[in-house]
Amino acid sequence: MIPRKRPLSTKGPIVIGSYTWIGENVCIMPNVTIGKYCVIGANAVVTTSFPDSSIIAGNPARLINTIQ
Repeated sequence: MIPRKRPLSTKGPIVIGSYTWIGENVCIMPNVTIGKYCVIGANAVVTTSFPDSSIIAGNPARLINTIQ
């Protein structure tokens, strides 16, 4: 299915900052805030909030590095 046409659903607010890149098949759980200029790796499951300029990956997602 074309990514822009797949259905989206949520059980709580999700805030995604400007210029954030989200990889394929990422799952962002309810009540999570992702800062500006972040990169989320493919297949990550984001269960907690992350600050600006974070590189995030894994299941559950964790902070890999920060962008300087």
